[in-house]
Amino acid sequence: MGRASIIFSVCFFLVLPGFLTALAAVEAQPRTRMQHTPPGYFIPAHRIQVEAQVKDPAGVEIVRCYFRAAGEANYVFVPMTHIRRSTFAAVIPAPAAGTDQIEYLFLSVNTDNQVVKSQVFYIEKRDEDRVPAWQEAAGEDEIRLYMELDQVPSELAGFSDNIVIDAVESGVRFGIAAGGIYQVSGLTTASTSGAAATATSAGTVTAGSAGIGTATLVTAGAAGAAAVGGTAVAVTSDSGSSGSSSDPVLERHFMAAAPYTGDGVPPQSRDTFHPDEGVVAYNYINNVNKGDTSHTVWQSPDGYSFRIDNPPAPRDGSMSLSTELPANRLNDFSEGRWTVEFYYRNQRLYADSFVVRSDSDVTVDWRY
Repeated sequence: MGRASIIFSVCFFLVLPGFLTALAAVEAQPRTRMQHTPPGYFIPAHRIQVEAQVKDPAGVEIVRCYFRAAGEANYVFVPMTHIRRSTFAAVIPAPAAGTDQIEYLFLSVNTDNQVVKSQVFYIEKRDEDRVPAWQEAAGEDEIRLYMELDQVPSELAGFSDNIVIDAVESGVRFGIAAGGIYQVSGLTTASTSGAAATATSAGTVTAGSAGIGTATLVTAGAAGAAAVGGTAVAVTSDSGSSGSSSDPVLERHFMAAAPYTGDGVPPQSRDTFHPDEGVVAYNYINNVNKGDTSHTVWQSPDGYSFRIDNPPAPRDGSMSLSTELPANRLNDFSEGRWTVEFYYRNQRLYADSFVVRSDSDVTVDWRY
């Protein structure tokens, strides 16, 4: 009996530290959720607007967008503004003509002083004449940027805009607390104090994306990009169309189940879907001009909203455009009523809604 007690005590002593470490790791897991659809590309000399949905059960205190031109050592950040519900927005300064790629990420701090950052996103330069919707942010007012180093540059490499860069106080250097954002060595110094010094880093969370169309999601350390949806575009040449600037005409639209392979069988219009189905918004538009932009805005029953940018129209004529929200994205949200808005040339052509219910009598038909 005595021997058994000794063996049990020793085993318990050996297991307990590991158990406590595991328990601490579980408690440190982030509860923050992020949603973001990356812009498809950028053109130089125009500012870039980005949005992200950020939610945390403890409450969100701070959201920032850290960015840099590819090849630069350290990030600067711009504070994000709470614009609606859980959506935050920021404007990245206009890239210079010689900048080919921009890297950016999001960081949030909750009311428990827990810091979370997203994976890194990438935007590539494209030679286009038409300014995309996400770069139509008006104004030439000064943009104030911040860096968490003790010495800040007088100019921001890779960007050409009306900007000022300040060093933030050590008590709010949450990027340093999160780790992996700044390279601190040699002549570059940085320090933290106050809230930043006591902040708990909860690591990196993957910012879920419903990016459909030209949007791609690149995770840190991953080789290549992960496609997360699909947009089908069919353009019919119209001999009567000369590519004029006439207003677009929405001939018809409807919602249907996904996936649809375009096998010639017309999909059935629906307003109720099972969570195991995907949803497709079909649009048929006349007066299409080559390069026209379009996007949809989806809002879930949970209050999350995200934008899906479609590829530019490849030529003049009439266009059939289908945008899919895959089943794996529907399952990320609560059941209930969704809304979807369709914009063409930044003009809202319609708003529609549909219901997702697991108790619906809809039979999942994978014929498509």
